[in-house]
Amino acid sequence: MYEAERRDKWVFDTVFFEASIRKSGNSLVITIPPELVRRFLLFEGQKVRLIGGMKKGAQAEGAISINLGRFLVKEMIQGIEFKLIGTQPIDKIPDFVEEIANKYPATRVTIKPTKPNCM
Repeated sequence: MYEAERRDKWVFDTVFFEASIRKSGNSLVITIPPELVRRFLLFEGQKVRLIGGMKKGAQAEGAISINLGRFLVKEMIQGIEFKLIGTQPIDKIPDFVEEIANKYPATRVTIKPTKPNCM
């Protein structure tokens, strides 16, 4: 049940992009940075829904949310590859590799034996 509740909540990025409003014909436009275009697979002519919001307090704040609907997210994932060279074969993943794998849960750790160098 917790997982279903979590999926229904909005999660906002901690990275912000600055943009300027400019005029195009009779409309005002905001340019979307290429990083967000790639991440959300945006394309010219795509239909979106704009929703205005306001927060009242000591000072009023305004926001415009762009609702993209349901979509797949494409993210670039970094990888780390270790090549351990030694005279003895290893049959267990070294502790420091385990620590890294535990820190980054999406990590896949495998041991791939290599053939000894022929001299």
